[in-house]
Amino acid sequence: MSQIAVLFARNDSRYKEMALIYDVYDIDRDARTFCKKLPVIAHPPCRAWGQLSHMANPRPDEKQLAFFALAQVRLNGGVLEHPAGSRLWKEANLPLGDEVDEFGGFTIEIDQWDFGHVAHKNTKLYIYMGSRDQSYPHCHPQEEVLLCDQYAVT
Repeated sequence: MSQIAVLFARNDSRYKEMALIYDVYDIDRDARTFCKKLPVIAHPPCRAWGQLSHMANPRPDEKQLAFFALAQVRLNGGVLEHPAGSRLWKEANLPLGDEVDEFGGFTIEIDQWDFGHVAHKNTKLYIYMGSRDQSYPHCHPQEEVLLCDQYAVT
């Protein structure tokens, strides 16, 4: 049985290769139908939010999918991923740097290159672990590559 839901995955997503772990919602399965109690990894469409959004042609409802994804992360715990230049952070009043929002969520910035992406791609991750009382790994946002003390490789 899957342990984590992946919302707004690409049709060719590698998550689908790990069906015992991930319950994947791509465009055909429609992430808006997700109503389970599983932590989520959300990859909502970004073209309406990005620095080149003026050149994009998103569906009329596409921008709202990011708010749906954010609500699911806050309801179930998990991660919302968007490009570093996404305007979602400003419009949704998401925390930056050392800030923690009223829900207990926080943001880190990563370079997807460090995780095997073919190019350098700075990305923001909004993380909510489900409780304001849980302890979080300490992150150093001032460093070029963010490493959490708990997961640092020495």
